[in-house]
Amino acid sequence: MRSVSASGLIERSDELTAIERALDAARGKEGCCAWIEGPAGIGKTTLVGEACRMGAARGFRVLKATGVELERGFPFGVVRQLYEPVLRDLDPTEREALAQGAAALFDAAAPDGGDVDLSFQVLHGLYWLVAEMAQRDLLLIAIDDAQWADYPSLRHLLYLCRRLEGLAVIVMIAERTGEEAPTS
Repeated sequence: MRSVSASGLIERSDELTAIERALDAARGKEGCCAWIEGPAGIGKTTLVGEACRMGAARGFRVLKATGVELERGFPFGVVRQLYEPVLRDLDPTEREALAQGAAALFDAAAPDGGDVDLSFQVLHGLYWLVAEMAQRDLLLIAIDDAQWADYPSLRHLLYLCRRLEGLAVIVMIAERTGEEAPTS
């Protein structure tokens, strides 16, 4: 007999329980990263959608993006999908306050007057933006079809996932196995 969860998903109770635990952990400022992987057609997108629904029902602000094969060469395409709607919906004063900490990082100079690694500044600035948003709202950041995400966005997600401790954030990434990883 197949088990059907309250959400209507079949044989996904273990996964849904893991999502509930991750949401509870993020609520307690124990940010975490959840990774869903598998071959095409096993329901990864449906599971991510259910996680987004569960998060929204628990008061999380849900930020969603989907990797698209044709947009792989567009730097920060997934990042833009995630954060532009949030920034666009704020009034200018709120947007400035939210981005203030991140902007300071972009203006920083190397301590010895030498060259600055701008890629690090961008990654840390985006992390800071997420940390500022997490001060205002519980966050669920969901990325589907990560196998087609652009490389700079993947770098951001890796950087962010390694720094979630103390943040009310869950990052959920779904990836199809058997797909070619992006280069550069």
